[in-house]
Amino acid sequence: TPQTAIRSTLRLNGMRFEYGDSVLFERGGVYRGHICARSGVTYSAYGEGAKPIINGSFKNYADPALWEKTDFENVWRCAEPLNNVGIVALDHTPVPGKYDDICGVKRIPTLDGFENEKDLKADGEFFSNLRNDDLFLYCSAGNPGAVCTSIELGTCYNLITVDARSHDIVFDNLDIRYTGAHGLRVYPDCKDITIQNCIFCYLGGSILRGFIGGENVRYGNAVELWMSNDGITVRNNWMYQIYDTGITHQFTPVGYSRSQMRNIRYEDN
Repeated sequence: TPQTAIRSTLRLNGMRFEYGDSVLFERGGVYRGHICARSGVTYSAYGEGAKPIINGSFKNYADPALWEKTDFENVWRCAEPLNNVGIVALDHTPVPGKYDDICGVKRIPTLDGFENEKDLKADGEFFSNLRNDDLFLYCSAGNPGAVCTSIELGTCYNLITVDARSHDIVFDNLDIRYTGAHGLRVYPDCKDITIQNCIFCYLGGSILRGFIGGENVRYGNAVELWMSNDGITVRNNWMYQIYDTGITHQFTPVGYSRSQMRNIRYEDN
């Protein structure tokens, strides 16, 4: 019931479910963290108002205590370690459809002459150091935690994961945002997965480490199907501001002779 509802995705992921159960998030709520989906379960919404937000940012980082001055002018360091940040969302509102909300500009070593935090020169530029999990942000108006009312930081993990060989799962009426990796990833050999009536926005941008032997290629998709799957429906979803793809099939030949997608349906997205 609403009176006995749990409050966190962390507790949710540790629960056991029966085939046919539903997990319903309260509309208008914000739920930070990721979801490990279970076979036979529907993940949807209850109540009135906006779709519940599944937010990949661990917290709102608009707190002066979370930012420290560096030796470089207007460059601030986040006081908490953050792995491979792909997106910095500044002063966003939960209103859907705001395509022009402000995002930071990610700077990457070896590209455009950039080396490290000393080369951040414009408001909103940021550098996520893969060696020590430091995040640096350029803000000429002062401590970004005091300047902004909200700072959402998307690190490199998938917000919703459908494990290999899962089946009969429905995702409905969720608002999925703020991670540096994928919004929803379906692993191999899954069957009968439906993703409908959801919003996917402001996702992706982390570094795909080791891709082509380097660390300067960014990635992230709203919905990614990995390897072979059967019976995947993606319909009536709203996807915008994704780095880099809305819906995609991905495959690696390593250890597999072939990959087959059967009964795949995309409509009205």
